[in-house]
Amino acid sequence: MNTLISCSIRHQFALSANHALSGLGSLQPTVRLFYLGFGLFALIIIGAVVFSRNSGGKRSATLAAIAQEIGFTFKGTNRSNEAELLQMAPTLLTGGCRYSNVMTGDIAGMEAIVFDFLDAINSAESAGAFAHTMAAYRHNATLPYFDMGPVPILNRYLSIPGFIHFESQPDFARRYLLNGPDKDKIQGLFSPALLKSLLDLPPQNNWHIKGDGDVLILYREGKIVRASGIRKFLDESSSIAKAFFSLSGLNNPSA
Repeated sequence: MNTLISCSIRHQFALSANHALSGLGSLQPTVRLFYLGFGLFALIIIGAVVFSRNSGGKRSATLAAIAQEIGFTFKGTNRSNEAELLQMAPTLLTGGCRYSNVMTGDIAGMEAIVFDFLDAINSAESAGAFAHTMAAYRHNATLPYFDMGPVPILNRYLSIPGFIHFESQPDFARRYLLNGPDKDKIQGLFSPALLKSLLDLPPQNNWHIKGDGDVLILYREGKIVRASGIRKFLDESSSIAKAFFSLSGLNNPSA
């Protein structure tokens, strides 16, 4: 259906373009250049939209097959799936964003939801940095709200005020920025064992981790995982999530 619509749009645009070009000869050179430039820009936009639709459809079809192989259910993209995601983690996800290619299942004893995320508001300002594949894991835990991500390269040797630090692991603040409204609970959550586990992760992976209630979300900012890499993404992120929950200071005060 999308292909037929795309072909129809291209056909109508071609007829309009031919009609417009036939009248350009009577216009001044600067005006002709303006219309030609505008037409070229419109063609680029239409091409980008058509390409995005076609590539998005191929990705969804490939992910549906992969989901079946790994025992997940591919739910695609619809309003009910979006509502399910927002209900799962209302403080971690927002209704102003787009969620697509939703896959659900169980892995490592946890309920998992994998999906593509696009912050439609901020992505235009940041050249797509707010588009990434995310994995949400639900476990029997009570996490305080927190947001953790890699420290920018230029700040790795400087102390950044306003973020949570740990005297037992000063290197943690050189690798990660950690923040949240309840500092005491977050410091209780990040036990020495959990801090060590996070520091042992390869720094080049640049994991972002968010938590609240019984949900933990992991992703790499600005990275849409290729369909062929979804299994590896699930293995890596679920391993981190399982270690996070098991080493949590709130669940293991002595850890």
